[in-house]
Amino acid sequence: MSTRTLYPLLWPTARAIKWRPLAAGAALGMAVLLIPQALTERLTVTHLTTLARIAAICLALGAAFLLDDPATRSTPAVPTPRLARNLVRVALAGPTIALWWALTLSLAKTTGHHAAAAHLPVAALTLEAAALLAGALALAAIAQRRTVDGNGNASVVAAPAVLVFVAVAWLLPHPVELILNPTDPRWTASHHHWAGVLATALVAFLWAGHERT
Repeated sequence: MSTRTLYPLLWPTARAIKWRPLAAGAALGMAVLLIPQALTERLTVTHLTTLARIAAICLALGAAFLLDDPATRSTPAVPTPRLARNLVRVALAGPTIALWWALTLSLAKTTGHHAAAAHLPVAALTLEAAALLAGALALAAIAQRRTVDGNGNASVVAAPAVLVFVAVAWLLPHPVELILNPTDPRWTASHHHWAGVLATALVAFLWAGHERT
């Protein structure tokens, strides 16, 4: 699929994307991270890490709606493959999501009135957020692929599935745990697991984007 073929899809796709759920998730996530920090000086790095994780979950829930397309029923015969259409949606939303995450973490580190924010593990949390986001998109793509009638509301499956994944991730035992405190000696090892989650989600997203035969 050439760039000349994909370029005409940008504006129609931007109009078709459900931006409101993503905006709502981003707004809620920013509020979750910044409001408690503004109200108390007793937050520790562990508290801020947990709040940042919740913010990332809020964003992932909003991203689960990115692939929703009411016109899916009429597009299976279109020469542009589903994977290309999905990638255009991700490419359009990606810069906004990245900017929001960077801004949210920057505000968390600079506007707080306590020293804990300065030690927020930004790189590790960014890896976790990327894995959650990729997981939400992969689940949406899989739900989209498995629909027989071409129903474009993949978020009906993807959003609850994101919550299930988060619940499971919070309960995983050693040595496969994902949710640890920054002071835990297994912190680095847990982020090797997060990298595996990210890679698996990306592969699943690409696989699910192919049309069923």
